[in-house]
Amino acid sequence: MIYLYPGYKQKDNGLILSLLIQPGAKCNQVVGAVGGELKIKIAAPSIEDKANMELVRYLSVLFKVPKSQI
Repeated sequence: MIYLYPGYKQKDNGLILSLLIQPGAKCNQVVGAVGGELKIKIAAPSIEDKANMELVRYLSVLFKVPKSQI
């Protein structure tokens, strides 16, 4: 379950999130709010856009929306 935190804004039919991403983690995990941002650990390395692609995939699973909506 995703709990909203102070670093989000609702816009039209969606959300704008302030994220702090930690690539290269052991597994994908939402850590929690850190200084007004939502910290997310991503298992992919920050090489050749791999972490960004994995973040989009992970968020699409969490929010149950297509990757094109992330």
